[in-house]
Amino acid sequence: MTINHATKTLAAALCILGGIASIIHGIFEVLQGNTPVKAGRILAISPAHRMWEFGGEPALTIIPNYLITGIVSIVISVSVFIWAIAFIDKRHNLSGLIVLTILMLLFGGGLAPPTFMLLAIITTIFIKRPLQFCVSTFIGKRLKSLTILWPWTLYLLFAFVIIAVIAGVSGYPFQFIFVPENTIKILRIYGQVVTFIFGPLTILSAIAFDAKVVK
Repeated sequence: MTINHATKTLAAALCILGGIASIIHGIFEVLQGNTPVKAGRILAISPAHRMWEFGGEPALTIIPNYLITGIVSIVISVSVFIWAIAFIDKRHNLSGLIVLTILMLLFGGGLAPPTFMLLAIITTIFIKRPLQFCVSTFIGKRLKSLTILWPWTLYLLFAFVIIAVIAGVSGYPFQFIFVPENTIKILRIYGQVVTFIFGPLTILSAIAFDAKVVK
């Protein structure tokens, strides 16, 4: 069966990005120690560990304990890394990602990381799928113009997400430019643009590249 390698690479990269952001949540949750918490919405970073006033990093958990939530979150994040490297193009790859995404969301992995997992799930659908439709349909022919963007869109996406993760925890580099109240607003807009505009653009460029290869 044909493997669409650009699409596979992107799916794995999106999983790794989601895993990196999730494991950071887990680490800060562990730092809060054996502390009880009401199950539901929590802040992964305690006031004692915050680097700026808006750096709480919201998350969900069904475990009423920070330490256990953090450990489970780290285990899930490591599982995501393993899945991205070893199983992203194997049987049940899609169902495995869906399960890991749900677990990440419910066990302290944060609210933003699962969005990258969702993008990975969408990308994974096309790893083994024939892409002739991308070169034979009206829309597909328009996709060909995106071929030139690959793999630069991947490099930029990786850089943009790492910046977002650092900014979410520390406020930098945005705090060099804006006051904290404006920084959090800009960061939210930045995250939405990266996730919902640049993320799909990167997926389309990978699909377009693979379609050109199999033409």
